[in-house]
Amino acid sequence: MHLEEILYLIEQKKYFILQTGKTSGLLALMAHINQNYNLNCIYMNVECAQTARENENVHEGMKSVIQELAIRSKIYLNNTLIENMLTKLFDETANMALFLIKR
Repeated sequence: MHLEEILYLIEQKKYFILQTGKTSGLLALMAHINQNYNLNCIYMNVECAQTARENENVHEGMKSVIQELAIRSKIYLNNTLIENMLTKLFDETANMALFLIKR
């Protein structure tokens, strides 16, 4: 996928996930989006949930992903919203829900 295609999807408010073997390319794309768009873009690896998947423990897998998202939000965006709110909320329930947070 070329940069123009990715930027077109962003402008059309289409949601997508990129999977690539080049971390440096994803980090550059993240920086470009964060600097040039009114968006928050985060690079994260979800392999942290692999063990939970193998053990068929969805709750622990989702918790791992949310914790990784909180860490990356703090590192890349200096944003602690997820760290402060969603991880606590997730700990209070065994069921995962969809959370929409407006900036």
